[in-house]
Amino acid sequence: MNYYKSTSESQKEQIKRNFYLVRLERYAKDLMQFNIVLNSYTCEPQTEELFEQKYNLKMQLDYYKQASLEIINSIQKKKEPFAVQIDRIKAHLRTLEKLHSDLKEYSYTVQNHSKLLA
Repeated sequence: MNYYKSTSESQKEQIKRNFYLVRLERYAKDLMQFNIVLNSYTCEPQTEELFEQKYNLKMQLDYYKQASLEIINSIQKKKEPFAVQIDRIKAHLRTLEKLHSDLKEYSYTVQNHSKLLA
């Protein structure tokens, strides 16, 4: 009976591992796409404040893209027990959600600012 319980627990852990792995990979792809958008002419800043905001976003984008790849690698290679990694993964995902929101806001602001100048 104990064998079945441990198998079930390991299956649950594998499902959780895959769930978070897919979410991290999806955000990593989104960050790569935002990097392309951020470098496009449609997101060209027009004011000093927007230049600073773009610079800060690019720095965050580069940092969290690298951090995401490291976490993904750590999960795939099972470097640490998953229970140890879960809090770091959740915190990282919250940070990525905030960065995603900030990138969308910047894009919207720049596009609206460009329309005002036209």
